[in-house]
Amino acid sequence: MKISKRNTQRIILGSITVALYMVLIIHTSETSDRAALFLGLSLPIFVVYMAYKILKDPVAESEYTFEERFYEDGSERLNVSNTTNVENPKL
Repeated sequence: MKISKRNTQRIILGSITVALYMVLIIHTSETSDRAALFLGLSLPIFVVYMAYKILKDPVAESEYTFEERFYEDGSERLNVSNTTNVENPKL
């Protein structure tokens, strides 16, 4: 999968942010505690955002859409048009 230059820059920025977060946890002071709390709360949001941006990237050539890959369930994909009852297939 080809990743655009902009997404590569975002990944590098995220890596630097994670490194800064680890340094702030080791170095304890009142200011670093607040910064570590802020980064600790914002990093999961950043990770979800980056996953979305990479999967929706128009530059990347892929045979799958975001919805097909995101809602993937193990080895079998979710078939929305299938109306059979999973618990009782005879219904």
